[in-house]
Amino acid sequence: MATCLARRACVDRKSFRLYKDGKEKFTIFTEFRCPNPVEGALKVCQGCSNKLPMHKYQSNQKCDHGLVGGPYPADSKLYGSPYYLNCIKNGFTILEADECRAKEAMSIAGSTMPKKTSDLIEGPPKESKSQPELKQEKVKVKATVKKIIKVKTSIPVIETPAVEPTSVAVIKPIMVESTEAPITVEEIIRVKVKKVRHQGKDYYFDRNSCKLYVASANGVGKYAGRYNEETNVLNTSYPDSDEE
Repeated sequence: MATCLARRACVDRKSFRLYKDGKEKFTIFTEFRCPNPVEGALKVCQGCSNKLPMHKYQSNQKCDHGLVGGPYPADSKLYGSPYYLNCIKNGFTILEADECRAKEAMSIAGSTMPKKTSDLIEGPPKESKSQPELKQEKVKVKATVKKIIKVKTSIPVIETPAVEPTSVAVIKPIMVESTEAPITVEEIIRVKVKKVRHQGKDYYFDRNSCKLYVASANGVGKYAGRYNEETNVLNTSYPDSDEE
């Protein structure tokens, strides 16, 4: 079965920033190919067929990044998109390590489809044609003979006949081909946060992205800025990478 051709953006930990005059600005994302299977002549899965223009979050499945190998839409902020090229044209630069990661992700996304699971399982070893065929020899099995041993003793002996082995019915499995649509694999991102207190207020802190969120009655609230846990400094001017 073929794989969806939709181009997707990796989550925030795979993104990087551009630099100009010693300052960093503009978040660029690396890409990956949607892993969901498709049937027949379809190019994209059901989840990737419903794209929303000008979507707020780049890593969401509904954000349009085009097809692998195809042009980039105006909404895309992936490496190689018109948005990225315009930033480079305006004098922004990219770190060499970030560009290597982005090119590697692009190469993996444009590579051929992975092998099927059945192909990854090694089958039985093939017989060499040079080896002579082995003839199966018939083995004679002697039937079990019931013997009753009589022992002369003052204790009465109970004669117990040998127990015949019971036959077990073997049920052959029946393979039924399903006509239902394939299961769509949805991406679930779990982010661990911890509760911290800064200047008399409670927040939720994500150590991976250094993002700080307001603690509300319903749980995690709005994005508050980037927080340095060691110096206890909150930078509220640092933009949320998903909102750029």
